Amino acid sequence: MAADPENSPEISAPENRTESRTGLNRREALTRAGLGFGAAAALAACQTADHAGAETGRALAFEHGVASGDPLSDRVILWSRVTPLSAGDQAPVNVHWRVARDPEMRRVVKKGEVMTSAARDFTLKVDATGLEPATEYFYRFSVAGAESPVGRTRTLPRAGAQKVVFAVCSCSNYPAGYFNAYRALARIKGLDLVLHTGDYIYEYGAEGYGGETGAKLGRVVNPRTEILSLADYRTRHAQYKSDPDLQAAHAAAPWITIWDDHETANDTWAEGAQNHNPERGEGEWSARRKVAVQAYYEWLPIRDPEAGRSFEAIYRSFDFGGLARFIMLETRMTGRSRQLEWNAGIAAAASAIRGAPVAPADIQNAPEFLPAIRKFMAETLNDPGRALLGPEQEAYVAAQMKDSAANGGVWQVIGNQVVMARTNTPDFAAALSDENKAKLSTGSGFIRRLIAFSKLGLPWNLDAWDGYPAARDRLYAAAREAKGNMIVVTGDTHTAWANELYSGDGETRIGLEFAGTSISSPGLGDTVTPDMADVGKLWAEKNKEVVWHDAVHKGFLLVTLTREEAIAEYHVVDNVLSTEFTSRVVKAFRAKPGQGTGPGPLEAV
Repeated sequence: MAADPENSPEISAPENRTESRTGLNRREALTRAGLGFGAAAALAACQTADHAGAETGRALAFEHGVASGDPLSDRVILWSRVTPLSAGDQAPVNVHWRVARDPEMRRVVKKGEVMTSAARDFTLKVDATGLEPATEYFYRFSVAGAESPVGRTRTLPRAGAQKVVFAVCSCSNYPAGYFNAYRALARIKGLDLVLHTGDYIYEYGAEGYGGETGAKLGRVVNPRTEILSLADYRTRHAQYKSDPDLQAAHAAAPWITIWDDHETANDTWAEGAQNHNPERGEGEWSARRKVAVQAYYEWLPIRDPEAGRSFEAIYRSFDFGGLARFIMLETRMTGRSRQLEWNAGIAAAASAIRGAPVAPADIQNAPEFLPAIRKFMAETLNDPGRALLGPEQEAYVAAQMKDSAANGGVWQVIGNQVVMARTNTPDFAAALSDENKAKLSTGSGFIRRLIAFSKLGLPWNLDAWDGYPAARDRLYAAAREAKGNMIVVTGDTHTAWANELYSGDGETRIGLEFAGTSISSPGLGDTVTPDMADVGKLWAEKNKEVVWHDAVHKGFLLVTLTREEAIAEYHVVDNVLSTEFTSRVVKAFRAKPGQGTGPGPLEAV
């Protein structure tokens, strides 16, 4: 399926592969990351039983792996964390780092020292400069006799790139299941980049989202309570980074990350979040947001912003040798208007027509109120003042797309958190048998509400771009003016989508959207009734923009871009509830770039 099979990364599409983490050790983790047995052997040889440092007497280790990120043509961010193994050890640590051309770390090309302390939770971040473009490197940290694992990274080409291969992943809920998809991603050889489009961690406590599964699997969150303070967010990040499969994925390639909402709290918007409740003693939103962002920058391989720029404004871009411009969005903290809710809007519209109050949850009879609902949509939902990016970011994205296309860039890749395509809900009630309709009367409240709402044929998710149609139209206008080839890569829904994006007239193709499913977070396919097993087909039949939808699997995307075509492969794992799993490519699509008219249609591979 790859554009150039002989030179493309090794993928698992043709056959199922059974994998197990039984007896996982550092050598296996390193080998999974594509570094080979030699590097694993070298690493194993340098480990000591307790990592005690001879020159300091301190007990130190690197228990959270290594990572790299935000690569440029001459530099890349290198990340790790020193773990003090003695209780109460808070003294600063001076750490050595090295960059080499080989995984055995013999051909060292750069080295230096970096100081860390409890003030930044002993995390390390080095901007390794003076590197060659389009070059594979390996890196390691060391301190007081302890050696970190070896990581692989790669700088961006400066010009003339012919191909880029990158993975897209999102939504890794630690208690909801094993990170098998990260493990499968780590096995892909030759990755140029990994784009993480958000929900790297989740904020809920042990009784929250995914908690029941976590209790069964022994993956209970730490701390057990919802995270609110800086110490809470740091502890949760540390727990995620302790996962060997996530460590392997980080060690395999440089990452470019953006956050979605759960890095702070569910359904974040500029001035609050659905899951932030000051009335319940959770404090001011600004304080919680500040510490969540601080922990994110400490624990992720992301370059700190330039002086004078807000840490919340993580939108930024990366040019891959003139072939593709990666434009990463921030859709939560800097510009987003508060989300609208259908139930409240429908209730208000229904009450106005009926002349009496209608409960927000009572939408079963809402079709009689459709004229009022359409009025609500026209006056409120479509308000041009509703923003998702904000004026400054909108101008930035427009300028980046235009500059890329004007300078010969073939693809403009938008790293995006929430689904951009128009996705009206299919009538799920029509797909249900009478028997299952009866069962729903006492079954899942979520499913009952979804079934009732689906009869209206309206967009379900107003937290996505469907809730901000005027902002979407402005982005589409910018893409059309740029005369390039926009590809949007998306996370958030815990399901997979292949979408063609059209302008408001429904006739002009503006771009394509490849939306990946989750690493482990439950999706709609985990809760549907047997009658609704083929949810994806229902969604595609309802919506012109939806070419394909998978509501069942967990996994990640692998995208290959050349100057002649784009190929998206949807990699899935067969389960997240066991350390035994198989992985495969469940679907793949191809598209060709246009000549100033946007990309061509999706074709199944």
